[in-house]
Amino acid sequence: MSHYNESEKILLLHQYVTSGLTLHEFSSRHGIPLSTFHRIYTEYGSPDVSSVAYLMKKEDIPDTLEALQAQLLRERKAHEKRDQTS
Repeated sequence: MSHYNESEKILLLHQYVTSGLTLHEFSSRHGIPLSTFHRIYTEYGSPDVSSVAYLMKKEDIPDTLEALQAQLLRERKAHEKRDQTS
């Protein structure tokens, strides 16, 4: 199972809420096990668009794709570095 950081979880929820798909359809189309996505979904209490926007702002998640990709790359490198030193 893949490990998703907070930014990735919130981004996935934002994509889900705005997609109009069911949990099953969304997780299937994104290659995420349904149990994993359901756990993320319930962790945030069935968010709506406004609560996802609030979480994105609270977590300081960039609102452009390029900035988000750069942030995720930095977070993954930091995570990998921590794993190597542990």
